[in-house]
Amino acid sequence: VRDGRGGSAQAAFNVDVTAANQEPTLAALSAVTVTAGGCVPVALNASDPDGDSLTTEAVAGDDNVATVTVLSATELEVTGVAPGTTSVTVTVRDGRGGSAQAAFNVEVTAANQEPTLAPISAVTVTAGESLPVAINASDPDGDPLAVEASSDNQGVATVIVLGLDQVQVTGVNPGAATITVTVTDGRGGSTQAAFMVEVTAANQNPTIAPISPVQLAVGESVPVPVNINDPDGDALAIEAVSDNPGIVTVNVAGVEMMVTGVAPGSATVTVTVRDGRGGTASTAFTVNVASANQDPVIDPVAPITTTVGETARVGISIADPDGDPLTITTTSDNTGIATAFVIDQNQIGVDGVSPGTATITIAVSDGRGGESSTAFQVTVTAAPTATPPPAPTFDISQVDEFPDFEALQPSLMPVYTDGVNNLGRNPMAFSIAGDESLNSENFLDPITTGQYNLGASTELQATIDHYNFGFRSVAMGTDWTTETLLDPAFADPELCQPGESPFECELRLTAPVVIFISFTPTNATRVSVDVFQSDLEALIDVALGLGTVPVLVSLPDDGNVDPAVLTEYNLALFNAATRHSLHPDLDMPLWNLYNTMAPVTQGIYAVGGSGPADYTDPALAFGVNRRGRAALVILEQFRQTFIAP
Repeated sequence: VRDGRGGSAQAAFNVDVTAANQEPTLAALSAVTVTAGGCVPVALNASDPDGDSLTTEAVAGDDNVATVTVLSATELEVTGVAPGTTSVTVTVRDGRGGSAQAAFNVEVTAANQEPTLAPISAVTVTAGESLPVAINASDPDGDPLAVEASSDNQGVATVIVLGLDQVQVTGVNPGAATITVTVTDGRGGSTQAAFMVEVTAANQNPTIAPISPVQLAVGESVPVPVNINDPDGDALAIEAVSDNPGIVTVNVAGVEMMVTGVAPGSATVTVTVRDGRGGTASTAFTVNVASANQDPVIDPVAPITTTVGETARVGISIADPDGDPLTITTTSDNTGIATAFVIDQNQIGVDGVSPGTATITIAVSDGRGGESSTAFQVTVTAAPTATPPPAPTFDISQVDEFPDFEALQPSLMPVYTDGVNNLGRNPMAFSIAGDESLNSENFLDPITTGQYNLGASTELQATIDHYNFGFRSVAMGTDWTTETLLDPAFADPELCQPGESPFECELRLTAPVVIFISFTPTNATRVSVDVFQSDLEALIDVALGLGTVPVLVSLPDDGNVDPAVLTEYNLALFNAATRHSLHPDLDMPLWNLYNTMAPVTQGIYAVGGSGPADYTDPALAFGVNRRGRAALVILEQFRQTFIAP
């Protein structure tokens, strides 16, 4: 500056010239949606060309709909207040007068509500089976739902979703499992329900035993047992149906069944049992209905006369209109005068006991309640005075004690050879047939246990070593006769075949090459002498036919039978052995026990020494001991002649 007077002063300063300010920039903002009560962030994209620091402001058009908060220069937060629509205006400033604005719309929706799922009841399913289970789910907002299901024990039960309203449970093994069902609305809302599944074992069918055919008459009702069972212990129900109710009707009450015959014929009844769980079992049986039973018929019998001590055979005529098998019984009103017994279906026997008159009643029954009877009079007269038979000239003592096997060998060797080679005979087997005369306890039996003493007869050791002594004959018994040996009624039912006589049964079981046939005089004479000889010949036929050589044994004089009668029966026995009616040229071995017992001084049926198998000289004074040794001698002779010639 100058003062005009020459004075001046000066000062200097610098001038900084900058570029003109540029406005900041703010990118456009998209509309947002937020639920009432919810928040949503909004990102800002703002910048300043001059690099100025920016500040941000945001204002909601309607604070009752939404509010806005600036979190930073680059982010806002919009909060929904109530459903509706408003706008938010955003302004950025650079502090130098520059600014930029952007606005965006905000839609506020109502808050999401959780879906609902009704409780699900527990279920029971069988292992191996599937069960649909209904579910009841909904969404208050109408949102589309999704369903999921899971099992906490897939070894017991599995589950799959069939749809929005159903799941399917499958039983795997017996036990319990929990199934959880989850429903989601796609907006974060979800709900769950769980239910219990009990898996039971698979049902097993019940069983019913077969039912045998039933026979009944018209008008007759018969209970039929039904044997049923259920492996699971289920309660069972029975049904029964007749395929022809016009012939048979059936009624079931609980487990009791009754069939009733309506008309003659045959019907099939089918019985079904149910366990209530789908398991069933059935069986069928036949019911045969016969006409109503008719009584059997028996013709009248005329009076008869018989003698004391005699048996009269009385013919009878019986029949049954239905063909039923009939049973006959007889009774006497005075058994002190006459008794009666059944012989067969065509005749009865009447025994005269003492002089007088008795009434015999014959009754016949058909086993089905039908019966008839008739009666007749029997007059019994005194027996005439018997004339003693002439004394026979036959003398059994003149017959050799032992069979001559060498003489018999040519004719009997073919029998032996055929028996061993073709008919299964055992060369080491012998047997016995008859009565108690050959009781096994006293006849050779102790040899089996080694309780024997051969004394001087040491040559018989070879006999003992060869034969089998450990058998029990089924062809012998106390008081047996020749008739008994041939009668199938006396055969052992457990060992013998139907229709087989005791003699045939023994030959089959033991398969002997030789068999002794022996009786006491008392039992031999229980049948007539003709029957005795005829039976012996029949026994010979049976033995030869099976390849076994029979040895007949004569009757000893034991003092129990009159000598004349004893001679008569020994003659019959001798004739059977030497003049057999079917084989007159074929003699049988004869053991003359009459002579064997002649030296006995201590009783024919007595046991001496140390026991029945003591064959020392002192013991041979006793009948049992002497008989046993003689049998060994015969067996040894047979062995040397046929088995080891």
